[in-house]
Amino acid sequence: MTARWQLLVYNDHDVLDLSTRAVRAVQTGPVDSVRIAMNLARAREHLAEFTVQSCNLVVLGSSTPEDATSPVNAPTREPTKNFIKWLKRMRPELQLIVLSAVPDEPLSEFLDAFDYTSLVRFDEKWRDVLSSEAEKVLAPQAVAGNTGSVSRGERAYLELDIELDDMKSARWSLERRGRDPFEDHGIIPLDANLFETIVGRSARIETQIKSNSWRDTMRDLSRELEQLLFMQSQGNQQFWKIFVREREQAGGLERTRIRFVVSKHTHGAFVEALKEANDTEHWMLNLPIFRKYPSAARRFPLFKDIASRDGLISCLVIEADREGGEFDFEGTTKCLPSLPAVAEEAAAVAGILKGAGTERGIGVVEHLRLGPAAQRNEELVPLVLNTLRKRHWNIIHFTGHAVQNGASGDAGLVLSGDKGSVLRVDGFSKLLLGTQFLFLSCCRSADSNLIMRTVEQYVPAVLGFRWSVDDAGAAHFARAFYRELFNRSNSRYKYLEYAFRDARKCLYDNDKNDPTWASPMLVLQLKQVETA
Repeated sequence: MTARWQLLVYNDHDVLDLSTRAVRAVQTGPVDSVRIAMNLARAREHLAEFTVQSCNLVVLGSSTPEDATSPVNAPTREPTKNFIKWLKRMRPELQLIVLSAVPDEPLSEFLDAFDYTSLVRFDEKWRDVLSSEAEKVLAPQAVAGNTGSVSRGERAYLELDIELDDMKSARWSLERRGRDPFEDHGIIPLDANLFETIVGRSARIETQIKSNSWRDTMRDLSRELEQLLFMQSQGNQQFWKIFVREREQAGGLERTRIRFVVSKHTHGAFVEALKEANDTEHWMLNLPIFRKYPSAARRFPLFKDIASRDGLISCLVIEADREGGEFDFEGTTKCLPSLPAVAEEAAAVAGILKGAGTERGIGVVEHLRLGPAAQRNEELVPLVLNTLRKRHWNIIHFTGHAVQNGASGDAGLVLSGDKGSVLRVDGFSKLLLGTQFLFLSCCRSADSNLIMRTVEQYVPAVLGFRWSVDDAGAAHFARAFYRELFNRSNSRYKYLEYAFRDARKCLYDNDKNDPTWASPMLVLQLKQVETA
């Protein structure tokens, strides 16, 4: 019988020593040795030298450095996850135990997509737990080849990226993770005239809300998007076949995520309306559909890095003055209505954040009310800017009006319509130095002039609305979003894209004829598979 061996990978000698003892205590059958590595590069060398096929167990630290020159405490788990994906592609049935020093929901979620894995948390009994997990692997029947004792089941996830740089072609790539990982990519042609039609139809939805014909336009958009991406040519149809096959292998739409990478030329297309002709509901109600802009992301989105997921975050809620008014912006007269629900929304959001408490990672929560300051005739723009300078705010939630000038491309947040006080987006976004999530709860805040300016300043996650929405509806969405984001009973706890999907579904279930559910748009510069 071929001798078997185990590989222990960690960056601390004491942990390696204790782990080695825990594994050796339960060894049975012909075992050559336990080999250790303090970084991932050395682990790969062991696997190449002694062959991955003869290895029957890998014990891996969740934050093991890439090589001898890499920092020990990396801000993300990317090196570890890349190593795991590489390992599982080489041998999907290889048993893997991951050691983690913190509650690591994102890593646990990542591991759930692979069979024959388990996560062991450091506590008083971690060595006993490690021995128990190792015993399942190293029992004689496992050595003989029956390795199904710790299977994680058939769970898998499918990630689809569609890059729409222009209206003539699109690049696509997909990755399915699970027992039999799969990756593919390609380029599909696009009908530029049809794309122009989609952009024009997308822009007209807002004008059709009062006549209640917007639902018909949504159905037309769905049909045209399906034709544009999946049906136009043989290449499109082949892409569709691959996507459908891998989607079913992953477990259906609910286990799929779609990210559209858009540019200033393609931003106007309402790609979130995508669905199949026979579907009764749009896909965005069942799976996360979000966007990325072609700008370098220098910061991780909220909860996609260890610091924000496991540490305390700072939250700023900015409540604009509810009073509307008429004022001049870039040579154009703006007449804005009052917003009776902004105070309710801001108070609800601040309450949810404070209620989450330190046990869910909430540190400072500040609620900045601009209405009282406007009544005292305070200068609102300096007040907001000075508040932004206080600290790095991980979450910023703004509720109020936004204004834009299509000719100049300028945009701003209205702090008080009555006073004509506007905070220009350029000045605002330059102070978002530590912001990982920006929620712009205002009409047309998802316009490219607003979102792209903030993304250019490296804000990695922004949520806004495509068109004018009732402020009560916007408040309802905001409450639902933050409740889902911090709901520990939710399997997607602290996932922006799933809280976004679930809040949309909440509004839809409440009143499918209210267009507010279709209006939200999420820009997430790093997708799930890259970070969590």
